[in-house]
Parts: sequence; C-alpha cells; structure tokens
Amino acid sequence: MPKQNRYTVPAVDPTMPDPTFISAVWDKADNEFGFYFFKRDRFGTIIAKHHFAEQSEYGWVIEYITPTAEGGTADLDNLRPTHWRNAGGEIMTMPRQAREA
Repeated sequence: MPKQNRYTVPAVDPTMPDPTFISAVWDKADNEFGFYFFKRDRFGTIIAKHHFAEQSEYGWVIEYITPTAEGGTADLDNLRPTHWRNAGGEIMTMPRQAREA
C-alpha cells in the first residue's frame, strides 16, 4: 500500500486575488484595539483579517470605491476593505457562501 501524505495543500481559488494584494487592501482599514488582525471598515464595523471573503461576524470583502461601470479600476487606490454586510457597491470578491450557492 502506498504511503499517504497526511498534509494537504489547499486548492488555489483562481477567482481570488493573491495574498499580497489582499494584505495591501487590508492595510487600508482603520486600526482597532491596537491589533493588526482586527480593524474597522468605513462604517465602523469590526472586520478580522483571517475572515476575508467569509459570511461571518467579522467577514469582509474588497469593494470598489468607484464602480468599474463608472470608470473605476482595480487599482489599490480604488479599493477598500468592507464588512460583507456593508458592501453596497460593486465588490471584487464575493463571500465564499455566496459563490458556492
């Protein structure tokens, strides 16, 4: 019987931006509690870095400031981290549960 590797590598989701880009958008949020992993979006809602693209209490997505339909681009200057419940405009990343539905 062949030896099985007990470690698995998570599948890469081609619809998601790379981790460096996600971190750059995360860095634009307002600091909260003096911790790096908890911040506030523009509405003051607490978000957590490790809850990116999740429909959870601290889940967040990347939202366009100016939608692409109005000439906005995917440049870092036109993106902001927003709690998934507060995202009212065009978003770059959908929460996982919404993508799986």
